[in-house]
Amino acid sequence: SPGDIIKKHGAEVMRLWVAASPYESDIRLSEGILTALGNDYKKVRNTLKYALSNLFDFDPAQDAVGVDQLLPLDGWVLGAHESVIEKVTQAYEKFEFHLVFQTVVDFCSNELSAQYFDIQKDALYTSKKGGLKRRSAQTTLYRIVKELLVMLAPVTSFTCEEAYEFLPGKKELSVFLEPFPRPVAVAGRASTSAPEIEALLAVRASVLPLLEIARRDKLIGKSLEAQVVLCATGATGELLEKYAQQLPELFIVSQVHLARLADEKSTQIMEGVKAQVTQATGNKCPRCWTYRTEVGVQELCARCTEAQGTS
Repeated sequence: SPGDIIKKHGAEVMRLWVAASPYESDIRLSEGILTALGNDYKKVRNTLKYALSNLFDFDPAQDAVGVDQLLPLDGWVLGAHESVIEKVTQAYEKFEFHLVFQTVVDFCSNELSAQYFDIQKDALYTSKKGGLKRRSAQTTLYRIVKELLVMLAPVTSFTCEEAYEFLPGKKELSVFLEPFPRPVAVAGRASTSAPEIEALLAVRASVLPLLEIARRDKLIGKSLEAQVVLCATGATGELLEKYAQQLPELFIVSQVHLARLADEKSTQIMEGVKAQVTQATGNKCPRCWTYRTEVGVQELCARCTEAQGTS
């Protein structure tokens, strides 16, 4: 009965089962279906919590970055978010409610949790408090979480209403009074860099298994104990050269070295790209946990020293 389902899984999962059931065919209900929906609900809820927790010192009226100033990774994920808005809007208009939640779950699991959140943790936790890198990420998080709440409110009403209370800045009395989001084109360098970010994420996806192997073989513990050596040719090589400074953050390692000749121990990870994982050089920075050669000579790495404003 609905009462039993609500006692075990909660009212939101009960609503999700109704919304996620395609009414063109027979309606199915089982413990397995409810458990799967519960897991998807937790993914979305954790996504909302992560975004809101990183907006604790963000005032959109004062701290937001203009769309033409967003950094490439932020522009890329907002582009993916624009696609979600379009798909969810079409699903509501066609009364295909099962596609609404599934579209959001896929976005939270793939583009957000597995990629964007994972990469941006460093920028959010260790970058200069009011610097462009951190404010660009917070601007992106603010827009995404606010619009996800509005899109999901008809389906997970209590969750979205409660989360909306923690949204910073000026807002309505209720999430249900917010206008439904409409796609806004991402401008400037963020939009032109989107294809490059896609290509870099493809390289990242090929590097991550090598880090897992290095961890399995006890060469490293955490990924920040690693240095990745890449040898790439053609357009990919040029792209890696262009984004050389951002590669450590992208791979979540301490160092990335671009070599002209591949070591014999290197592994072919994709066409025209070979990679090898070695131990990072230098000492561990006590603030950001990355390994830098200047740590030991000075207390913090150069980036953390600058972020704290001690130099």
